Amino acid sequence: EMEVQILRQRIFESTMDCIKNCAFSCQEKVTKLSQIRWVNGIECSVGKFLSSELPAYASTQSDLSTIKVILPIVQSFVYCLIGRLGRGEEARAAVLFSQDIIFTIFEDSDTSFTVSNVGQIQDVMMKQLCSGSRPQAQLDHSFKLTGRAGITSKGWGHFSLESLRSEVDSRKNPTKDDFSDAQIDSNQPLLPLGKEWAWKLLSSTVIIDPSSEPSSDLYKKTISTVLSSLEYLQYIEASGIKYGRMAEVGSKMYHLINSCLYPEMVIREESFELLFIKLFFKFRHDTKMVNEKRLCSSFITTCYQHSRHFATQSRNKSEDAESQKLVDELFHSPQKWNSEQLNLSSKDLKAIDDFVEDLSTAYIDFGAQYDSFTHAIRYLLMPHMPERVRLRILEKLKDLLHLLTTANESNDMSGKTLSSELGYFFLGGFSLIDKSARESATFLDKLGYLLRLEEFTTVGRRNGFFYFYAVGCLARSMASSSLNCECGVNSMRRRMKGLAKEIQRDIGSCAIKMVTQKCSTSKDLANIVVHSLKEDDNTWSSASNIDGIVTIIRDIHK
Repeated sequence: EMEVQILRQRIFESTMDCIKNCAFSCQEKVTKLSQIRWVNGIECSVGKFLSSELPAYASTQSDLSTIKVILPIVQSFVYCLIGRLGRGEEARAAVLFSQDIIFTIFEDSDTSFTVSNVGQIQDVMMKQLCSGSRPQAQLDHSFKLTGRAGITSKGWGHFSLESLRSEVDSRKNPTKDDFSDAQIDSNQPLLPLGKEWAWKLLSSTVIIDPSSEPSSDLYKKTISTVLSSLEYLQYIEASGIKYGRMAEVGSKMYHLINSCLYPEMVIREESFELLFIKLFFKFRHDTKMVNEKRLCSSFITTCYQHSRHFATQSRNKSEDAESQKLVDELFHSPQKWNSEQLNLSSKDLKAIDDFVEDLSTAYIDFGAQYDSFTHAIRYLLMPHMPERVRLRILEKLKDLLHLLTTANESNDMSGKTLSSELGYFFLGGFSLIDKSARESATFLDKLGYLLRLEEFTTVGRRNGFFYFYAVGCLARSMASSSLNCECGVNSMRRRMKGLAKEIQRDIGSCAIKMVTQKCSTSKDLANIVVHSLKEDDNTWSSASNIDGIVTIIRDIHK
C-alpha cells in the first residue's frame, strides 16, 4: 500500500511537471475536429486524475507553499479545458464540473488555509447540462460516444453510434427557428461555453416561469449564485492564475457591470457591494495596461455578442466578423451613426443601445442608492468609451446627475477620494503640454447644456462628481482654445452663454490654474478642480466671463 501511494505521488508530480510546461500550447497546433476531440479527451483524463489525486497529495505535504503553487495550476488547466469543450463533449464537462477541488477557494495565510466552496456554481452548470429535453439528449449522446451508459437505452449499437457521432459533429449552432423566445435560454445546449465562461456566468439570465409567482427559494438561489460567482472571480483574479488572463479586460468589465441588471434583491446584498467594488477597482486598474481602442472594442463586442438578438441569428464566421467590424466602426465614428451606411439593421443597432438604456433605467429605478451601481454607470463616462455611449448616458440621467457621487466621496471632506476618481475621467492635462487629445465639440456642447439646467442653479448642487467632471472638461477646453484659435474661443463663448456667474468663474479659475501650474496629466487636472471648487478658492474670482478668462490665460502664457 505504501509503494502504491509513493507511485501515485510520483505520477502526480510528473503530470504536474508536464502541464506546467506544455499546457494550453498543443491546442494552437490542432485544427481538425477529430484531433481537437482527441486532445480534449486526453486533457480531460489528466484533469480528472489531478483533481482526484490533489487532496491525497496535499495531505502528504507539510510545506503549504507547495500546495499554493500546485492548486492554481490544476484549476487553471481545468478552467481552460472547460472553455474549449465543444458540442458533443457534455460528458467530459459533467466529469470536470463534478470535481469539488476545482471549485474550492483557498485563502491562505502563513500557517493555514481558509477553505470555502463555491458549490453553487457547480450546481448551476450541472443543471444546465441536464435540464431541458435538448440538453438531456446532448448529454445522453455524449456519454454513449465515450462507451458509457447514457440516460436512456436508445442509440446503442455500432451503426447507431456511428450515425450519432456524425450528427453531433456536424450540428450547427442553434438558430431562432430552433426554439421560441421563452425557451432560448432554458432549452439551449450548454456547450461550447467559450474561454470567458466564468465571467459569462456572472452576467447570466434568471429564468422565471411566467405561469407562477417567483418563490423565496428562487430568490435565495439567485442571490447565492451571483455572490458565489463574484467570490469565484475574485479568487481567480487575486490568485493570478493563467486562466484569469484569458479574457480581455474590457470583456471582464462588461460582464461585471451587467450584473447590476439583476433584481434589487441581489444588488442590496452587502456582500454584493463589497465584492463588486473590489473587482471593479481591479479591472479598472488593469485598464491602464491595455490599449484604449482594444479595451473599448472588447467591451463593445462582448456587449453585442451577449445580446439576445445576436444569439438568435444564424451566421457563419465571416459574417460574424464583418458584423463586429461594422458595430465597432459605428461606435467610434459618430458621423456615421446612420445604420443604413454600415449595412446594420435596426435590430443590430438596438442590441447594443439596449444595454445602455437598461442600465440607465435600472439606475433611475433603484440603482442610484448603491455605490456599486454608481461606479458602473460612471464607467460608461470614461474617456475611452465611445462618444455615443457617453452622450446617451448623460441624456438619460440628466435629472439625476448630482447623484453620481459615492458615499465615501461625499464623506471625505478633504476631497482626496473624489480627486483620485476624477483622474480616470479626463483625456489628459493641458493639451499644449502633454499633447493629449481633446474632447469633441458635440460632447462639450452637451456638458454646457447640462450645466445650464435648473438642477445646477443652487449652490448645493454645484458639488460632487458630475459637476467637478463637467467643469474640468470645459476648463481643459478653455485653456487650450485660448491659446489656439478664435474659433475655439467662440465655441466656448457659446457654451458658457447662459451659465450662472458662479459656474463661469469655476470654469475660468480652473482653466487659468491649468496654465499657471503647467498641468500635464489628468490627475493634475483632477487635483486642480477639486482644490479650486472644494475649498472655494477665489484667487481668480475676477475670471467670471469668457473675455476676461482668455485675456488672463494669454497674459500668463506670454
